Amino acid sequence: MSTATETSVPRIPASMQAQNGRVGIWLMLISELMLFFGLISSFFFLRGSLATWGPPLGHYDLTMPIITTVLLLGSAATMYMALQAIRQDRHRRFEQLLIVTMLLGAAFIFGQIYEFSTIGFTFQDGAYAAIVLLTIGTHAAHVAIGVLIFVIVHIRASLGLFSAQRHLAVEMCALYWYFVALIWIVIFAILFFL
Repeated sequence: MSTATETSVPRIPASMQAQNGRVGIWLMLISELMLFFGLISSFFFLRGSLATWGPPLGHYDLTMPIITTVLLLGSAATMYMALQAIRQDRHRRFEQLLIVTMLLGAAFIFGQIYEFSTIGFTFQDGAYAAIVLLTIGTHAAHVAIGVLIFVIVHIRASLGLFSAQRHLAVEMCALYWYFVALIWIVIFAILFFL
C-alpha cells in the first residue's frame, strides 16, 4: 500500500534554495561574461589583423550611444533603489521604481533600434561594421531579456509575492541588470574610444 508520504519528493530547505539560486545566477553571469569577452576579443583581433579599420563612413556619431548609456546607467540606479525599497518592505515604492527601471531599459532598446536604423553601415560593410553591430545587438538582446524579466517580477510583486524577507528573485534580477549596465560601459568604451 502506497501513501502520499512515501511517494512525495523531499522538499529542499529555503536556505539551500537561496544558496543554489545565488550560485546559479553567478554561474550564468560568468558565462555571459565569457560571451562578451569573446566578442570584445574578436574586436581586438580583427582590429590588429586588418589594414583598414574603423567605421565605413570614416566617423561615428556618438550622440545616440551617449544618450543610451545615460539611460542604462539611470536604470541601474533605479534598480538599486527598487532593491533597497523591497528590503525595507516599501512595496509601492519598489513597484514604482521597477516600472521606471523597465521604462529606462525599454528606452535604451528603442535607442539601440534607432541607432541600428541610422548607423550608416550594415554587417556586409566589413569586419568593423560586423563586429560592432554584433556586439551592440547581442547586448541589446540581453537588455530586452532583462526588461521582460522585470515584467514578470512586476507581476509577481503586484501579487504580493515579495517582502523584506522574501526577495531573492529581485536580488538576482538586480545582479543581472548591474551586469548588463557594467558590460555596456566596457563595450561603449572599447567600441567607440579605442
